[in-house]
Amino acid sequence: LTQIFASMMKKMLSLALAALLLQGCGMLLVGGAATTAGVVHDRRSTGTIIDDNALELKVLNTIRQAKTLADNSHVSVTGYNGMILLTGEAYNENIRQHITAAVERIPGVRQVRNQLVIGRRSTFMERAYDSKQTAKVKSALLDVKIAGFDPTRVKVVTEHGYTYLLGIVSEEEAQAAVDIARRVSGVKEIVSMFEITPNPAATTLGGNI
Repeated sequence: LTQIFASMMKKMLSLALAALLLQGCGMLLVGGAATTAGVVHDRRSTGTIIDDNALELKVLNTIRQAKTLADNSHVSVTGYNGMILLTGEAYNENIRQHITAAVERIPGVRQVRNQLVIGRRSTFMERAYDSKQTAKVKSALLDVKIAGFDPTRVKVVTEHGYTYLLGIVSEEEAQAAVDIARRVSGVKEIVSMFEITPNPAATTLGGNI
């Protein structure tokens, strides 16, 4: 009986491991598909999206390589069309200003929007709550009733209860997105960082700009 039980347990563990591996592959495939879909619907050009992602890494590396800045801050970086949004915490105003100056010197950075708050580093639970709020706002944007509006074109970032909205949109799209996001429970404040263009569809070339 002991041998039969051990054999059954071994088979169950093998099946569980196989399921996890398959799930991992599925997640990779879904993630890749989601990334591709994001590029297709984005109003930035593919080259700009790549440049923005590269800028995010450069900014993070710049802060990490400056030990004083890295030890006295927690910074999240979002790049959009050459604009860098900094969210998180800095130990004091001096650290905050030095981070801005360091990022502004990076080639390719068009503008820096430093939204770092002064204070202690946020906890894992606080960051998890912000991530939940981001998901709620993204879901709410599906309710925007404007012909041609694509909620995936709106980048949503939440930090300390403040939700930042980025994207290339029309005035009507921007206002509708802000109005919807403001009604999401738990949102402290909506900060609109949209790039407004009269006819965003005209800038689209084959699905990208």
